[in-house]
Amino acid sequence: MNIDFDSFNFLYLILDKNGKISDINKYGCKLLGLPKNMILGKNIFNTFISEEDKDFLYILFHTAINERKKIIQKQGQIKLLNSKKECIYINLYCELFENSFVCFGFDITEKIKLEHLRDKIHKINKLIINSYKVNNICDYFLNETIKIIDGAEAGTIIMKTPDNLYRFVAAVNFDLEKLKSVTLTEDSLQLQKNVFIRKNIIKKYKNNKYLNIMIKYGKVKDIKSSLIIPIIIDDKFEGSISLDSFTRENAFDEDDFKLGEIISNELSQVIKRKKMEEKLRYMALHDQLTSLPNRLYFYDQAERLLKLAKRKKMNLAFVYIDLKHFKSINDNYGHDAGDYLLYEFAETLKKSSRESDFPARIGGDEFIVILFDVSRNDVINVIKRLKNKLNIPIIYENVKLKIDFNCGVAFFPKHGENVENLINFADKAMYNAKNSNKLMEFYEGE
Repeated sequence: MNIDFDSFNFLYLILDKNGKISDINKYGCKLLGLPKNMILGKNIFNTFISEEDKDFLYILFHTAINERKKIIQKQGQIKLLNSKKECIYINLYCELFENSFVCFGFDITEKIKLEHLRDKIHKINKLIINSYKVNNICDYFLNETIKIIDGAEAGTIIMKTPDNLYRFVAAVNFDLEKLKSVTLTEDSLQLQKNVFIRKNIIKKYKNNKYLNIMIKYGKVKDIKSSLIIPIIIDDKFEGSISLDSFTRENAFDEDDFKLGEIISNELSQVIKRKKMEEKLRYMALHDQLTSLPNRLYFYDQAERLLKLAKRKKMNLAFVYIDLKHFKSINDNYGHDAGDYLLYEFAETLKKSSRESDFPARIGGDEFIVILFDVSRNDVINVIKRLKNKLNIPIIYENVKLKIDFNCGVAFFPKHGENVENLINFADKAMYNAKNSNKLMEFYEGE
């Protein structure tokens, strides 16, 4: 009885002793994406088996052939590649008749894909949970995401900076240090609110002054396709993840889009929470009016600087500053005028400080600055420079206000090695300056 295998919705094929396909049904042709005449005679191992599985399956096949038993039943899961190099998962049943294998297979691709998708979603959820524990969330997230998304061979993350430009903050298989010099606008990024595929990446940089950097270090000529995952916080673009493939234009499939959407939503929430935590941490450690470090932050930093100075055998100067006539300005012009004066003084103090210095507002009209690795003359020059910058009155509601101050200075290690003592000594020196109507006084002991 002849059986019409073309009428069945499962794979039927026959392999000769060399692994060449000698017969296949219509369903099999549909799975492989080729007409029958282009399949017959093809070696299944060279044409429809992935490189990673080829050697193992080839050995199994020839072992069965060489045993030369009349019937050997084989059953198992196999992964085939269709004409588009897409994976097809088959539950395969094979029987050896003389020198040929007769095979029947059932397509379980959707089932396997669903299992893989669930596994990847689980990994993403784990990634989200772990990301709250790491400091550099972008580096961590990018590295782990590339492991999860099969088609990704490299990737970058760009984020918006305070100047409303976008910069590279993380990279895998690219030179991040070189890419950090590149700045991009929102228009040039051509971002979308949904995950999308971008091909021919070089077009994006065609008229960009960073084209040469992106060719050499961003490898834009080599990228075949990119999965672009937007990072959106409060309905605003904050950045994007680019997962890149150097080998395939169709590296990313429908499931990758689904995973990309999950990553987009979850990472956006993580970054939003991290930013909120950073904002709250900043508010807890900084004065709200002047944005200078507050008393709590100052004491913590002072201890750290003291340890550093001990280790490096360097001087520290504690400069205690008190603004003159502040109460009368508050009384005569109101607290808004007083706040404005405090703000303007703090801004001038910041601009007068070196990167290694640490200025803080410790209460009311009192400020303190730690100057690192300075001599007595260095301190005098710093104070005079600050004084000169404040010589020009500030204008508040058509009223000229003059900012003036007295200050006292104590040195580590000359006057002590305890933060509290050094502050008290500098405070006493400041009161000596105030009482004698001088700009500054150095602590000279009791």
